[in-house]
Amino acid sequence: MVKIVESYLRWEPLPGLPEHPFNSVEVRYRGGALAAAAYYANDPPAKGIRIDFGRPEAFKVYEEFSDPWMEQTPAQPMIVNSKLKPWVWPLQEIRPSAWLRRVLIRNGGLVNDGWKHLVVITSDVTLHVMAGDEPRVELIV
Repeated sequence: MVKIVESYLRWEPLPGLPEHPFNSVEVRYRGGALAAAAYYANDPPAKGIRIDFGRPEAFKVYEEFSDPWMEQTPAQPMIVNSKLKPWVWPLQEIRPSAWLRRVLIRNGGLVNDGWKHLVVITSDVTLHVMAGDEPRVELIV
């Protein structure tokens, strides 16, 4: 099997998102639909964002420092003007994604087009989502 070299890119689903880390995320999965509400650590203009991922093919949540991506991660996009310690940008897309490739092989019958590996990073939880459609995102003010 060929090793995939993954790139971590800033995912900016809304223009002008605050340059702040997320403190927490609430994940809800009901009837095949996945939604998340991520809340900022400080008090920027918005309290957080709400993300409707629709019906993803797969997702996984890691608590604390159990996410294997954090140990093997090449350079990740950083928050530019963080008043806190250096912090990675809280919304990322991984391209290409070894995890997406494994899910496509494992699940079979899926077309290898349009899938995105999106990541929401907080101070203690990391959410990975295999999204087929562009998520709907709105500010929580």
